[in-house]
Amino acid sequence: MNSKSIKKTNFLIIGEASTTYFYDRVPYWYNKSNEIEFDDSLPPLPELVTNELPDIKIIISLRDPVDRAISAYYHWMKTGITSPRLGLKKVAKEYPKMRILEYGYYEEYLKIWQKYVPQERILILIF
Repeated sequence: MNSKSIKKTNFLIIGEASTTYFYDRVPYWYNKSNEIEFDDSLPPLPELVTNELPDIKIIISLRDPVDRAISAYYHWMKTGITSPRLGLKKVAKEYPKMRILEYGYYEEYLKIWQKYVPQERILILIF
């Protein structure tokens, strides 16, 4: 995301919505293992966003973490990357690269955003 891709009006800034912007680091998906690999030389996403948009106000919409994990598991099954025969528990533990459990650790990621964006500019909604 960069400031050129954001539409500015007199009253608000309209940007993008993504389920992965909340998470602090972008994983390197194209590795051969089932593990998640990160390039720690890159700054965390909240830092990148606030460098471009220092006065940003954000809305974070969170889903029940169990429902979110089940939905992610179904997603990976529909894409054919995992088999329904393995079961959610096995896939979540043995294939961390899919981030089925990690994406539900909301508190961990929220703390990182709060280092860069003051609490009064963060609205958290739970559905």
